[in-house]
Amino acid sequence: GNHDGEWVTEDSEVKCKPGTKGELYFRAENEWRSTAHECDWRLHVFRASGLYGNTRSAIHTIRKKGAPIGMVGNASVQNRTKGGFPTSRIHEEDVSRAILSATMYDESVAGHHCLWNLADDNPAPRTDVMAFGTKLLEEANLHPQTKLESKSPSTIPQQSERERRRSTDRKRVDNQRMKDLLLPDGKLIHPTYQEGLQSVLIHNKREWSSSAASE
Repeated sequence: GNHDGEWVTEDSEVKCKPGTKGELYFRAENEWRSTAHECDWRLHVFRASGLYGNTRSAIHTIRKKGAPIGMVGNASVQNRTKGGFPTSRIHEEDVSRAILSATMYDESVAGHHCLWNLADDNPAPRTDVMAFGTKLLEEANLHPQTKLESKSPSTIPQQSERERRRSTDRKRVDNQRMKDLLLPDGKLIHPTYQEGLQSVLIHNKREWSSSAASE
C-alpha cells in the first residue's frame, strides 16, 4: 500500500486497498500463517520487491521496446513531470541467496513465522533505472535503433495494476532484517540497480552482440 514515500519494515502497517492484488497477497499470507499454525509447519513469508535478473530487466525492456525519447540525461526532468517516485527492486541472485539461507534458519531468532522484506539498498525511480540501462546499452553499442514515440491520449493503453502501483503505492522498502539475519556477510551481491544492470549486461553481451552482427 501507499506510505507516502516513507521507509517500510516488516513491522510497518499494511495499507492495501480492498480489491487490489496487494490485498490478495496479504490474504494469502494470513492463510498460510493459519495453516502453518494448525499443522505445526515451518513458515517463511517473503515480500519481494520488483524482481529482475539475467532474463528480465530494464535492459531487456529497452532492447525490446526502445527507450522513450529524451530518456538519457533527462531522468530528473521526467521525475518532476511524470511522478518518478522511488520504487524498490532486487536482483534474483540476491533473492535466491536469501531464500536458501532461510531454509537453514533458526526461526526462534526472529519468531516462529518469519517475515522478510526482499529489496536492494537503493530504492530509485524507474526513470533513473531506464536512463542508466539506456546508457549501458549505448556504451556497449547494443542500443536498439527505435525509440518509443509519445502517444496521443486515444492510443495510450489503460494502465495495468502493476503500473498503477508504481505511481500510487509510494514507499521505500527497508532490507536490514534480511541483511542482518539471512546474508552471512550482511551484503548484497547487487546492492543497487547499477551493479545489477551491469551484471545483466555482462551476462547477455556476447549473445546480443552475436545477434546484432547477424542482422
